[in-house]
Amino acid sequence: MKKLFRVSVENEIYVMAEDQTKAESEANRSIRDEDSNFYCCGMEVKPSDCLDLDWKDSYPYGSDDSRTCGEIVKEMLEEAQSVAELKKNREEVDKKQLKFNFR
Repeated sequence: MKKLFRVSVENEIYVMAEDQTKAESEANRSIRDEDSNFYCCGMEVKPSDCLDLDWKDSYPYGSDDSRTCGEIVKEMLEEAQSVAELKKNREEVDKKQLKFNFR
């Protein structure tokens, strides 16, 4: 499954890839000209990361769908919030079980 990566290549671009190595390779392939190679350094984008405004409405290189970078990060954030809510609810159930010795 592809994830969103921020890859620095003289300028930053966003690409969809399965891992960091493939993200850097996709970035290199997307901007390479015939006579030069670029040094690439990529990092997976996390829901808490700030997205560069220039990329919010742009499509990442290597994407398999029509989601913008902003839409992808929004989905990641919603998923992270759902997981946090489930964890919080589970902790509350655990506290109630301890209170009533259901364990």
